[in-house]
Amino acid sequence: MREKNYNLEILRVIACLCVLLIHISNTYSRGFEEISRSSYMFSLIINSVSRIAVPIFFMLSGALLIKANLDLKKCVKRAAKFTIILIVWSALYLIWNKFVMDQTYDFTNIFSIPAKKHLWYLYALITIYIALPFVQILFANMSERAEKYFMILWFAFLTIRYVGELFEIPMAYKVPIVGDSCYLGYFVMGYFLSKYIRQFKFNDTVGIILIVMANAVNIGLTYYYSVVAGVHQEQFFQYRNTLLAFSSAIIFIMVYRKKELNLSTTKKKIINVISKNSFELYLVHILFLDIIK
Repeated sequence: MREKNYNLEILRVIACLCVLLIHISNTYSRGFEEISRSSYMFSLIINSVSRIAVPIFFMLSGALLIKANLDLKKCVKRAAKFTIILIVWSALYLIWNKFVMDQTYDFTNIFSIPAKKHLWYLYALITIYIALPFVQILFANMSERAEKYFMILWFAFLTIRYVGELFEIPMAYKVPIVGDSCYLGYFVMGYFLSKYIRQFKFNDTVGIILIVMANAVNIGLTYYYSVVAGVHQEQFFQYRNTLLAFSSAIIFIMVYRKKELNLSTTKKKIINVISKNSFELYLVHILFLDIIK
């Protein structure tokens, strides 16, 4: 049995903690009118830095699953499993919202509006799992040149679509596969970066500088437009933001290519427990945040 890559497990744990930080900092960021400017800026910093969590989750899955042997039965079981999880947790949150949070929910919106906002991740993940067999076949027969062309196109159309939305110029017709889903793109990017990891020659210092610059732009623009509008603006923290995709890719590369850490058995056990239960933590943590709110 292949030994786990604990660098990736640590990255999963960090992504899990970042999800918690996103939802906590969001509460403060959206309270723009009620908190001090210094508190608001601090919430933006935490919010922006933590945004790599969701792309990293998709990238880790893509790195492991796209290059796996095609198994239709396993793909169907995986999609069915997460569909059941979505249904069960949606029902639990509907009960929670009604009897604890005193919130109503129109069940006819189940295909467009999650029972709890953070469940959107499951919607995106399930659709990717449904399409996974075709994605595996597609990339199993791609040349290196074609794979690089795919990633270039994905980044290009991600940027075009995102900038267009900022200026209220939507793309009515999206390029199939390449230009229709930023989450599929992150999924494929994990596979792509893991396959060609040795071709990325920049050192960690350069990587950190680029990440800091990308976050500084997102934080600065969010702060400026929020002050002008008098209310928190979230458009620069969207997962369609090319700067966020760029930062996530750099972090993935830096961690993936590092020599694996020499961890003690105890540390490995702790990492395994958190990593193994990261998805459950993601599902349940909103209950505690509701209580804190």
